[in-house]
Amino acid sequence: MIANVRLSSQVKSLIASTRLMFLVTASILLGAISPWSSPDGSLLDCPLLEDLLPKHLLGPQLAAADSGLDLLSQFDQQRVADCYPVNNSDQVSEIGKLLFRLQAASKEDLTKRSAPLTTTSQTGDITSVTGQISAIKRYKIPAEIAPYIEMDQFDQYELAADASSDPSIKQLVFAAPIKANVSKGDRFSADAMLIHSTADVKVFAARSFTWTPHKPDNVGWQMLSQQGVDLSLLSEIQQIGAKPLTAKDADLFYNMIRAADAVATEQPAAPAITELAELLKSPKDLSGHWIRMPVSVVRITKVMIDSAARRDEMGQDHYYQIDSVSDLGKVVVQIPRPSGDPIKLSGRYPVSIVSKTLPEFLKADVDEGRTVTTLDSPAFVNAFFYRLWSFDNQFMTEQAAGKQVAPLLIASKMDPRPSPKVNKDSVNALGYFMFSMVLLIVIGTVFWTWTNQRKDKRVRDRLEKETKIEIPSES
Repeated sequence: MIANVRLSSQVKSLIASTRLMFLVTASILLGAISPWSSPDGSLLDCPLLEDLLPKHLLGPQLAAADSGLDLLSQFDQQRVADCYPVNNSDQVSEIGKLLFRLQAASKEDLTKRSAPLTTTSQTGDITSVTGQISAIKRYKIPAEIAPYIEMDQFDQYELAADASSDPSIKQLVFAAPIKANVSKGDRFSADAMLIHSTADVKVFAARSFTWTPHKPDNVGWQMLSQQGVDLSLLSEIQQIGAKPLTAKDADLFYNMIRAADAVATEQPAAPAITELAELLKSPKDLSGHWIRMPVSVVRITKVMIDSAARRDEMGQDHYYQIDSVSDLGKVVVQIPRPSGDPIKLSGRYPVSIVSKTLPEFLKADVDEGRTVTTLDSPAFVNAFFYRLWSFDNQFMTEQAAGKQVAPLLIASKMDPRPSPKVNKDSVNALGYFMFSMVLLIVIGTVFWTWTNQRKDKRVRDRLEKETKIEIPSES
């Protein structure tokens, strides 16, 4: 019985294959299918062949050029369409799953497929959606689903019509929330998937979106927004923490370098004087802020850009990494180790700076023929704070404490910071005076130190506790 079933199946398959070959051959001879009907000579572009082939053999290659359905695992056109209208928790779960699948697709793939909507557009097509946010509604994803899709809620954004859209058509977009104060009046833009379409409403699902606040929270965000930087990316990099740069950083990193260079000459707003300790204490709160701080440049590295697309974007094949230090003041930074006591750092602390170009006062000390230049140059830097990051450091390696954590700044402008001038004659006179008094001073100092040692220790311990910053090591 099993042998007969297998034979019958094989015979049916052979007959179907023979019929298919006959029909294709006949169609070619009759001119129904022309090998020259498409630029790449693909017969699969022919409607007749699409009708002949079984649906499961067609695959995604027959999807419209602007469809994103083939990017979604386990979602077909009908399942996407069933996500709307949202009437129950099951549909909320389905939209959450849809957004989760969309986030697995690359932004570049969606952009390549994006095309204007037409009367023939279908569910699953990708199109550009833009507008001003007029309403926001939040949906909570059921608890039994949330852990699996790494999302516990999503937002529905209603967009007001702009000059390029029909005011009689309502636009709704579902998207995962970002870690920012998105509000009515903000600008929304995304390459999104069409999930529902009628004469009066269009509904979309977006992998992510570009957010432009109409009232930025701070000067830095306003400047970045004016230079076309997608501020929604700030919320993404804030979640990375004090880790090395990753592929997720690329878009925002290079865009901020470009934006910082664009405002290098005019400097449209005065930066806020910022202490190093503030960046270490509240890095997420200060991401993207426009700041000014004193540093001492110790090393400059010319970093070559590998990506051709990034080189075109930057207009050059490199940028500069400017390793510096700045003063912690009275703050003590504490870094734990896997074993042993934590490392305590005070005084000068690393600050990393990147810049598209070098200021003139640093160019004089840099040999363009060398990749790395070591120097000691005090400076003031006007910059956008990017985030805390970590990197390999000889001291941290020797101390078995993982990677060095430091603030990363995107420089717009750097000015030389004059070193204090010292009068040599005054120094000599002071030296003679101190020498003549040393015997008397040392006796009094020893006695004073002995009587106040315990009191001083209590004061130091209290001050250190009040100003301690704990930074986790990055292994």
